[in-house]
Amino acid sequence: MSDFFYLDVNIPNLSNLNYLTFSDLKSQVNLPLSIFHISELGGVNKDLIFILEGVHWNDSETNYIYSFNTKTNELSVPIVQGKVPPTRKGISSVIYEGKIYLFGGHNGADVDALYYNNFDVFDTINLNWQVGSLINSPVTRTLYSAILVNGIIYYIGGKTQVNVYTPLTEVYVALPTRYFKYD
Repeated sequence: MSDFFYLDVNIPNLSNLNYLTFSDLKSQVNLPLSIFHISELGGVNKDLIFILEGVHWNDSETNYIYSFNTKTNELSVPIVQGKVPPTRKGISSVIYEGKIYLFGGHNGADVDALYYNNFDVFDTINLNWQVGSLINSPVTRTLYSAILVNGIIYYIGGKTQVNVYTPLTEVYVALPTRYFKYD
């Protein structure tokens, strides 16, 4: 099943959360069955939800970027420029100034998993892929947490290979063009 829904928080009185409702869009949106993808709000007017990466259950599905227009409830496959990074799972993302930042991830499973330390940037305004600098970047990493605070991306934890986990005290800080290790 491929669910697609949103939570309506536009209620007059937020003190009574019993009025929050989910709106089901599954009948309007034909999103291929996929798992482990990420999504971020972007576009010129910040009214497009971009759905990237992940794994599709249908092996013949080749699109790994979708955009959902929040004004028209339409899903589309945007025409994207630039070198498309390898598809992967186990990634977190942040968006800053219209660009989605993705690091690492993996594909495959268990001992056959391939781990990445790619730093890829998807520009939601110009619809193109860019490659970020790997200077001082962390080692390959998947299943980590990423958060944006005051224009700085913090990467915490994760897994570097089969059964090898990064201590939560090891934090990497990313700026749009380079990485720094935080001690």
